[in-house]
Amino acid sequence: MSERPISTTVFDSILFRDAFGTPRMREIFCDCALIGRYIEVEIALARAEARCGVIPAEAAASSAGSALLAMIQIGVSAMSETGAKSFTTS
Repeated sequence: MSERPISTTVFDSILFRDAFGTPRMREIFCDCALIGRYIEVEIALARAEARCGVIPAEAAASSAGSALLAMIQIGVSAMSETGAKSFTTS
């Protein structure tokens, strides 16, 4: 017997999900996209702080690299939990 995905909310439901949003909306507001936006904000903040002299430029570069690594780790974790074959961020 094949394993079926289980819906826990109407947003997960094959029958009802499009009543509450479109595939594009789900793509925009998915967890990975949200975390990606958080990371983009953190990188922008670090760069702005470096330009203003609040933190060293090396720290801003390090923050950007760490944030990217965190996003990759989240993606790998998400793929292993869901059995997904690929992971992309925009």
